[in-house]
Amino acid sequence: MLALKHMKTFYADDTYGKTSPDFPVPRFHLFGGIIADRGAEIAIVESIRKIKSEYTHPNLPIKWNFKDKKIQDTYKQFDHYPEYERMLEDSKKWRPAIFKMINDIPFTILVSCIEAYSCDKKGIVKLKKDLNTYCFEMVLMRAGIDAKDSGEYWQCILDWPPDQDPTPFNRGYYKLFHYGTSSADIVSHSGSLEKAGFSHSLLFASCNHSPMLQLVDMAIGAIRDHIECQIGRRGTCLGSEVVDIFYNHFRNLDGIVPKYGVSASTGNEKLVQQIENIFARRVKK
Repeated sequence: MLALKHMKTFYADDTYGKTSPDFPVPRFHLFGGIIADRGAEIAIVESIRKIKSEYTHPNLPIKWNFKDKKIQDTYKQFDHYPEYERMLEDSKKWRPAIFKMINDIPFTILVSCIEAYSCDKKGIVKLKKDLNTYCFEMVLMRAGIDAKDSGEYWQCILDWPPDQDPTPFNRGYYKLFHYGTSSADIVSHSGSLEKAGFSHSLLFASCNHSPMLQLVDMAIGAIRDHIECQIGRRGTCLGSEVVDIFYNHFRNLDGIVPKYGVSASTGNEKLVQQIENIFARRVKK
């Protein structure tokens, strides 16, 4: 019998924000997530359940934006709304508490970002699928390098896609998996994802049902808020506080995070410089 490889899973999601309060619509797009092996995932989920149990049933969902109507509806559906209200009131406590509890567990955070130049809502909506593909490909190419070096089996699981349309992600995954090139024919340094050890199938799951995707939602929500806060020079925010907790988990090269753990579209020199400034602090080994 062939020996089974160890497996790592890349859980990922996207979010949107504004790099300036003057923009009428969110045009900053962030995509990424958390890479963990099975042992780390079990430990992470146990920690998340422990924090949830202090307030409610451990299987109920959490998000960075805990005011999300879908979250409220879920708690109402299962007759836990009073607990939801208490959690909402304490959200500035349990969100950082989760990341503090899992800080000693090995996992890697990897994200990419891009900013649309248009301020027109219709134009940005039209570009949304292309931006999804581009950012997804950026993180996949970096994850592919790590997968190739590790010699492990890798699976990619995304939150249920916006508008119920997986096409932007399937398109990017297909070309990188089979040919090692992006949809724009950029050659990946890892070669094809197939040869790097990735699964043939890109999977999708519901954030409501997956504690790991809930954690991803909170991580990229914090990163988005941190970036917005720093670019807007608004001092500090909860996102910055939480990013400071998990900072050492960013993918990096010799401690350097920009381009490795947080990558920005190279076509936007201003955004690249902003990301380099915001994540200039080195990861501690």
